[in-house]
Amino acid sequence: MSYFMACNSDRFAAIASVVSSMTTPMLQNCGRSTPIPVLEIHGTADEVVPYDGSSGVESINEVLKFWIQLNKTPTTPQVIKVLDTNVNDNSTAEHYIYPAYGSSASVEHFKIIGGGHTWPGAIINIGVTNQDISASKEIWRFFSQTKTTTAINQTTGLQNLEVQYNTNASQVTIVPENSESRYVVSCHDLQGREYFSRQLNGQSTLDLFELLPGYYYLQIRSANQFKIFRFFKP
Repeated sequence: MSYFMACNSDRFAAIASVVSSMTTPMLQNCGRSTPIPVLEIHGTADEVVPYDGSSGVESINEVLKFWIQLNKTPTTPQVIKVLDTNVNDNSTAEHYIYPAYGSSASVEHFKIIGGGHTWPGAIINIGVTNQDISASKEIWRFFSQTKTTTAINQTTGLQNLEVQYNTNASQVTIVPENSESRYVVSCHDLQGREYFSRQLNGQSTLDLFELLPGYYYLQIRSANQFKIFRFFKP
């Protein structure tokens, strides 16, 4: 999905893909012409989306080659062998970095050797799950180093409204400065699809259990003012 968004929209500052690839038609018809930072995380033993590709699905090496060429990065990467901190996870990791220079954009790849169709660092192991890295932390690190003037957490008004996100409880608590404030909260994914919209008063807590893992944002509106809060649901 992240590759689809990068090929069809200029609204995103960077993308990250975990255990996913590009279909052959998507790669051949990708409409993007400007560089975009790309992070790819994939296991070599993935049986759902094979590392070496399958009928109609490109190999990870071909996907990396495509973005390296589009981003105008060096074709020879810096290779870092990730410390094998968990010798019982039946996998190891290598970090490939294709750095950005000038107007180019970086490409990074975590090659999970022996890793399956799983999220590295996940608490629940399904198949071979690498524990030497946390995919969630690496994605946040990668996105944090990207600067943009259209960041989704840009604020207009409601500067004193506080949003508290409890990842363990999958809850968001909204604390307005005025306990009698009325506002509308809507939740969207990065494609703009709305998952819920609620009218609230004062301090309120929202349960996010029903959301699938991924990136979302809350839009909080009140009398011509708004605030956007971005979060990741693990």
